[in-house]
Amino acid sequence: MGGVACRKHGDQFGQVACKHVVLAVYGVSRLSGEPVEFTVDYLDDGRWLATWSACEDCARALGALAGGVISGSKTERPGFSIACGVCYRDWRSRPASSSEDP
Repeated sequence: MGGVACRKHGDQFGQVACKHVVLAVYGVSRLSGEPVEFTVDYLDDGRWLATWSACEDCARALGALAGGVISGSKTERPGFSIACGVCYRDWRSRPASSSEDP
């Protein structure tokens, strides 16, 4: 989680996600499958954890499985950013076939 300035919701905590998920959250594109949510252990000691979200291809590139935990050292690659947490929750609650904008 990190901070993001959302045009719709103002300053919010956000969901760390791959660029493909972020674009889908904001209605710019759609994912071909369900997003993969996994936990990142930033310090590899179980003390600093965060849930990330990625498309299937990006999750596979990180070696992340749905509900799994990956090392923080695996996350040092480009392509991840932050989506508004409110927009992300709203997007996740809509049916996969929904084409509504957030």
